Amino acid sequence: MAAGVFCSNYRALRDTDNRYWINGYQWIDWAPNQIKINNGTRNTLIGTDGNDVFDASYYRNYSAWFPTVLTNFMAGGGDDMVV
Repeated sequence: MAAGVFCSNYRALRDTDNRYWINGYQWIDWAPNQIKINNGTRNTLIGTDGNDVFDASYYRNYSAWFPTVLTNFMAGGGDDMVV
């Protein structure tokens, strides 16, 4: 039996939820060319449709803004790397 492939909601997450709320009066509006963090779950890095490098240590420098542990990495088309 061949291994199955899990369904992904990458496309929906990439195209929606483009505002990340830091607090009640500060936010980040993600551009299409930026790897973003999902505001709803706050634990998922979502890549672009191009070549991306996922480096969670970058976000550690902003731990006040991104307090949750990044546990999910969703890559789109392109040549992506996790470091």
